[in-house]
Amino acid sequence: GFTKFRFFVNETTDQIEINIYDVLGNLVDTIVKSDLVIYENNEVGWNVQNHKPGLYFAEIISSKKQQDIIKIVIGY
Repeated sequence: GFTKFRFFVNETTDQIEINIYDVLGNLVDTIVKSDLVIYENNEVGWNVQNHKPGLYFAEIISSKKQQDIIKIVIGY
């Protein structure tokens, strides 16, 4: 399985980094995307096959240091 992150880019940025943490706060994966489309939704896939079902948190950080935190639940 995999899941997708969809996010809106509202200003010029070189890249985004998505840091994914487990419920204990351990960093379990990092995704970097640099081919972004400004003023549109962008998508990044995350392969979850190597991760246990449960609650995860994703921190999306742009090169401009703006960030968002979202919750992800993996179940199968």
